Amino acid sequence: MKNKLRLYTALAALFFLLSAAAYLLDKLSAPLPDRWGGLLVGGGVGLGVFFLSKALTERYYVKNQKARRMMEVEDRDERTRTIRGMAAYRALVSGTPIFLAVWLILLFLDVPLAGLLVVCAGYLLNFGVYAYHLVKLQKEM
Repeated sequence: MKNKLRLYTALAALFFLLSAAAYLLDKLSAPLPDRWGGLLVGGGVGLGVFFLSKALTERYYVKNQKARRMMEVEDRDERTRTIRGMAAYRALVSGTPIFLAVWLILLFLDVPLAGLLVVCAGYLLNFGVYAYHLVKLQKEM
């Protein structure tokens, strides 16, 4: 358990440093083409947030063994799987293709890095839609 926590934390830090390095290179001495800057910052922040959330979840379950056992039982529950599937479907169908298309269009139009960061923030908002539907469906079912 603790090895997973260390791995997720290290990967989150690595990807955040990658995006920070790309930003600093762009601002200080070696300006990157907007495509590379967008790829490095967008990918770095996205993967950094992903691994940070995995690390925080793992940390919670390491400290709270009762919650871990409950989570393992819920993961095997068919109702929980159905709810998660419906929530994921609604969130992904509504947002992912739109944000991906917009991000790629802006990337190939050489939009400045700030514009790409706004699109990345919108994509992260899409995860909020997923969480909203997950909670809503759990209350309904």
